[in-house]
This record gives sequence, structure tokens and C-alpha cells, in this order.
Amino acid sequence: MAKAAELVDRLGLGAPTDLGRAPGSALVAHYLDATRRPARGRPWSERHREEQESYCRRFVTPVLGSVECGRLTRADFQRILDRASTRSVADHLRRCLTALVAAGLEEGFLLARQDVLRGVHWRDEAGEDPALEHGRLVEEADIPTAAAVHAVAVAAATRSQLWWRELEVLLVAYSGLRWGEHAAIPPIASMSPAGASSSTARSSRPARA
Repeated sequence: MAKAAELVDRLGLGAPTDLGRAPGSALVAHYLDATRRPARGRPWSERHREEQESYCRRFVTPVLGSVECGRLTRADFQRILDRASTRSVADHLRRCLTALVAAGLEEGFLLARQDVLRGVHWRDEAGEDPALEHGRLVEEADIPTAAAVHAVAVAAATRSQLWWRELEVLLVAYSGLRWGEHAAIPPIASMSPAGASSSTARSSRPARA
């Protein structure tokens, strides 16, 4: 119990564990371990297991087998997905990678801050993502984390040397303002408290028909 508690504490702090220093092949072996209980709680069928073993053998292990788990990045997982020759194979492989990462996070091979699947998509031979042609729902992995939003906000203030640029980015990110509503707000630095209230009140009035 003490070791388990220590592991949870270290994962919460984003500190690598011994498993995080293991090679990627150990992560794959854990994922394929017949004694591991999948997240859904149901054992794999024989066919599903054969498929996962095949995907790991053909696509996953050749790329990350010798890489330390704690050093795995999105680029590694993008290289794995790039090995798929068709969209159908890529879709199955992406689901395999999602389950692999989930198993790695649960056991401690990976850390949440590594964020290895965000923005990882299969592209055809022309280098384009076919899904973009038809549009698609935004996947959870594509939604910026709070840390990423704050990093952009700080960078905006630093680059522009205007302190209020940081607040501007955070306002747009967390308030749900549309671009037109944001553009209508005067620069924060030029607004008095009274002006801010009146501007907000004016912008909240319904437009005339």
C-alpha cells in the first residue's frame, strides 16, 4: 500500500517512476498482457487480441520499442500512425494507440503531461488529413489544456510587451466570446472601470432588426 501511495503521489507531481524509465517494448508487453484487466472490464476476444498483437508488432514496437517511456512524444506516435497505408488501417491503429496510452497512464508507464496523442492524425500520401475535407467533431485530444492556454497567454504578453494581452487571451479562452464580440471590446488598457461596465452593457444589448 505504501508503494502504491508513493506511485500515486509521484504521478500527481508529474515525476517519472521506474516504469516511466522502461523501454516502450515494456509498455506494449503490458498492454498485450493477457492477465491485464482492460479499462472496460471485459476480457478481449481472441480475434481482438490477434488484431492488437498484429498492430503492435507491425506498427508500434518498431517505432517506440527501444525508446524510454518517459521520453515518448507526439512525434513518436505520429510516426506510428504514418506507417498506416490506408484510412481504414489508420482508424484501427489510432484506436489501438488510444487504448495503449490509456493502459500506460493507468499503470505509470506514461505521464499525463506527456500528452502524446494530441494532434496526432493520419495523413494521406499528399500529406493531407482526409477528415478535414468533410469536417469532423473536435476530439477531446485536440482541445488545448489549461496549461497550454496559459502558456499562449503569457507568450502573447511577453512578445507584445503589453501586460493586458495575457488577460485578453484568457478572457477569450474561458468566456466563450465569439470573435465579433471580442473585437468590439476596447483594449483593456484604455478602459476605466466605468467604461468597462458601460461597454459590456452595450455589447450585451440585442442588435436591432
